[in-house]
Amino acid sequence: MSKNEGLYSTYQRVKGNCCQEWEDSKTFYEWYWRTQEAQKSNCKYCSLPGDTSEHYKKHFRKGKRGVRLEVDRKDNTKPYSPENCVLACYPCNNAKSDVFSSQEFEVIGKIIRMIKMCKKTQ
Repeated sequence: MSKNEGLYSTYQRVKGNCCQEWEDSKTFYEWYWRTQEAQKSNCKYCSLPGDTSEHYKKHFRKGKRGVRLEVDRKDNTKPYSPENCVLACYPCNNAKSDVFSSQEFEVIGKIIRMIKMCKKTQ
């Protein structure tokens, strides 16, 4: 199985509202893996490792989401594009929705990270 195979459904969702550059799945996949490496496989907002989602996936959408970092638009009024997207864990992506801006959710993400770190030390 190709490492891109699991990303196909993500690409299909993004493709409906994306920049011209991402109309080709190859450029989207390249962006995803490059961004994941740049973010050190951590969520952009809470900085928790992407594999943390693996632990929680049984609680989310019957295990269909939360398997890997998701593509989140920083500005939901603009299309999916390399400049407008980051990778976020399912809980952060879902909570941010179109309610919070990227900057607002970075503050919330720091609080989430502090809570998770406190739980680990208890």
